[in-house]
Formats: sequence, structure tokens, C-alpha cells
Amino acid sequence: MTRAFFVLLLAIIVGCAMGHQFGHGSIKMEHGLRQANGTGPAGCLSGSGSAALSNPTFLLAWTVDCTASTIEITMTATGGGWIAFGLGTSMFPSDIYFGVGDAAPTVTDRNSVTYVEPTVDTTQNIIGTPTSVVTGGNTAYTFKRPLDSGDANDKPINAGKLDIVYAFGPIINVPQYHGSSQRAFGTKIDFFAGGNVVGGGGAAGDFRLAHGILMLFSWITVIITTIYLARYMKDLGPVWFRVHQISNWIAVLISIAAWIEIIVNLGRYGTGGHHIIGTIIIGFSIAQPILGTLADKWFDPNRSGTPIFPDRVHNWLGRLILIMTWVQMYLGFCAYGTTIAAWIIYSVWLLLIIIIEILSEILVGGVSHDGAHSGPDETKLFRGKILFGILIFVNVAFFIVTSAVLSTTVVKGQLITCVGY
Repeated sequence: MTRAFFVLLLAIIVGCAMGHQFGHGSIKMEHGLRQANGTGPAGCLSGSGSAALSNPTFLLAWTVDCTASTIEITMTATGGGWIAFGLGTSMFPSDIYFGVGDAAPTVTDRNSVTYVEPTVDTTQNIIGTPTSVVTGGNTAYTFKRPLDSGDANDKPINAGKLDIVYAFGPIINVPQYHGSSQRAFGTKIDFFAGGNVVGGGGAAGDFRLAHGILMLFSWITVIITTIYLARYMKDLGPVWFRVHQISNWIAVLISIAAWIEIIVNLGRYGTGGHHIIGTIIIGFSIAQPILGTLADKWFDPNRSGTPIFPDRVHNWLGRLILIMTWVQMYLGFCAYGTTIAAWIIYSVWLLLIIIIEILSEILVGGVSHDGAHSGPDETKLFRGKILFGILIFVNVAFFIVTSAVLSTTVVKGQLITCVGY
């Protein structure tokens, strides 16, 4: 137990560290602070600042007026389209300022409660008339708001580092889905310190990517591979069980680390389908190795059949988890906002897995070591080894290719949007 505890602790530390690392993009800070005491919020300093963020490229500039208790913000992005800037740790819940239009620019005060276009606030706390400038393919919107409007839908700008989010799209007059390559979060800015920036939002390089890759590794590369051992390769001898047991415990610990990592970095527990199903899977996956260990401890080679508990419960719970995981992958793509390439690659992989499963049932068949088992069938065992090798190749190739697609913005296509995300 002591060894298992330290392994779990190490997995959690690695998972959270990966999330922290992936959440930091390249940042260039530029600021010129004019310190002057004002009558604004506590710690307010009148002055100007800017932060040039990358992954993706985005420039935020501002001027704080403590006497008037206002802040003027200019948000600039490449591509000449709409731009949105917000105060929050992720897309929701956030206080969003949404700029569209060229000749007649509009910046609206909005708030977001889920993964859809933010809702326009009933009370618009925008001071004066916003402006926009398009130069060299870059669009800039400038607007002014109170430091603290007192509106429940607005987040106050006060002393200290505040979480920000931003996104932009290619069409200046039409708000469209930004995709995974034109949005970022995970950055903190102290507006009263002329641009003290911490962290850096990433497009593909954020903590959700770390979460996704950890889950891909544990469930695709490890667990699905070792499930095959338990179903078709028992005639390898006791080694099949040790590999199955140890590998699954490692994968479960990695999954727990990835689950904790996403909650810690989001700063909240999500309420979408991906979050809820994921938590159920985590709970089931913790129970599975325990059931498997009990089945091994209570195994009787002379039994006439497979007992319901823990053996059959372990078998059918494993099948249920597997199906939930396949669905969970699609929901994860919805939450991440990836390209159609990832959807196609995953769907092809899933089809190949089903084909391998069907062939294995026909050519090998499930192996049980109950009393009726007559010993290894060398022909079926050989077929199982061949199909097992193919399975490993397919899973490793899928993990490498999908990780590359999720990690870069090189592969682009029609970005998939999902209801509720």
C-alpha cells in the first residue's frame, strides 16, 4: 500500500505539472506605468500597460484612470475579424467583451455560462462609443468600462492578478466558432501594475491538451491493449495477469492525475456531459482493479463455472467502461474544439478496433480457466499473438498521430461545434 500511495502521488504531481507547463504560452510584456494615486479601488494605480501574448497572437493594451474609476482597453488580433476578451479562468463563467464590425464597430458587454456564443447583458456597461481599426490584416477594438460597475454580470477590475481569456474569428461582422487555434486562457494580468503577466494562454498548448494526452495514453495505449490480454491471451500463463494488473493500475493512476489536473486548472468542476461521464468512468476504473485482484485471490481452478462476484461483475463493468470511454472521446473533442481531422482519425481507429475484436472472437475466442478448460490451443494462441501485435501497432500509431494533431494547428479543417459545448 505504501508503494501504491507514492506511485499515485507521483502520477498526480506529474499530471498537474504537465497541465501547468502546457498552460504557458510565449509571452512578451511591454508596459509603461505612470504611477499616480487616485480615488479608484484600493491599490488602484493610474497608468497604461500592454501585454503581447502568443499561442495565438493577441495584444491587449489598457489605460487605467483611477480618478474616473475607468479602464480603456484595446484588444488586437491577427486575421481582421471579430475579437472577444474576458475576465475568467475559461470560457465560462466569464465576463466577456465582444467586438464586431468595421465601419460601425460594436463592442458588447456579455457573459458566458456554457460553450456557446456569450449572452448579451441586459445592462451594457460600456462607456462612450467603441472604435475599431483594421491595418495590415490586424483588427483592433477599443472600448471603455468602469473598474467596478456594480453589475452582478460584470467582474470588477481591482488590484492583483486577474485571470483573462480571449478569442477571435476570421470574419469581422459575423461571430463564428473560434476553434481550437484562435482562443486561449490560463493568463493572469495585474492591470494596476502596467502589465504584470503570469502564465500564458495556449491554443493547442493548454492544460486541456495535457489532460487529453494523459487520458489517451492511459485508455487507448494501455487499458484497451491489456483488456485484450484478459479476454484472449490467458493461455500465455500467469504472465498475462501480472501485465494486465500492473498496467491497469498504472493507467488508472494516470487517469486520476489527469482528472485532478483538469479540475485544478479550471478552478471548478464542470457540469457538461464530458465532465460527468468522465467522473463516473474514474469511479468505475478505481473499482475495476480491486475487483480483478479479488477475482485472482478467490480463484479456484476446480470451479465448475465463473462466479457472478467478483468475476462476472469485473468482466461486464469492464465492457461498460470501455463503451463509455469510446463515447467520452467524442465528448472530449467537443469540449476541446478540435479539427475534423481528429474526429476522422478517431473514428477510423474505433472501426479498426471493432474489426480486430470481431476477428479475435472468430479466430481465437474468449479463454476461461474454469474447470472445463482443457489447456492451451496453440493454433488459437498463435492467432491471438498476431492480432495482439496488430492491436498494439494500431493503438500506438493512433496515440502518436492524434497527439500530434491535438498539439499543433498544422492540420486544419472544418472545426466541429457541439451542442452544449
